[in-house]
Amino acid sequence: GVYIGDCTSTTVAGNFIGTDASGSSAVGNGTGVVILSTPGNNSTGNVIGGTTVGARNVISGNFDGVALLGGGTTGNFVEGNFIGTAADGTSAEPNGGRGVFVTQGAHDNLIGGLTPGTANVIAFNGDDGVLIGRNSNDPVGFEAGPGNAVLGNSIFSNGKIGIDLGPDDG
Repeated sequence: GVYIGDCTSTTVAGNFIGTDASGSSAVGNGTGVVILSTPGNNSTGNVIGGTTVGARNVISGNFDGVALLGGGTTGNFVEGNFIGTAADGTSAEPNGGRGVFVTQGAHDNLIGGLTPGTANVIAFNGDDGVLIGRNSNDPVGFEAGPGNAVLGNSIFSNGKIGIDLGPDDG
């Protein structure tokens, strides 16, 4: 997939990530797109997708679609993408795990939005559509930070729930 580590203002737009060039057959990656900050560093202001059809990514056929990881991962945008669908935006081409995963202190990131073109389609993924928190087998302290927003998206037909705010393990 695509790895953005300790970077600022990177844009990933107009790609087929985890599918063939037609966007209708999985070839897969572990995670389609990873934005990661390591301790003492930041990954901020990065944009996955965009508000035009040409900027849209198809992020499907991977294990997880998009992962935002680390306490310095802040102020990033995941917008206008098809996550878990084929290039037509309606046929299933699922990621095996989550569509979008926000954890390990990542905070103040925006998934979707309320302005035209910012909504993602997040569908058919094998696990949650969006998980903001931690896996139930991760230790306490791996939770997402505050201020992550999920707005205006079309989230449906995922294996678990649409938006999960963490494990139910107390």
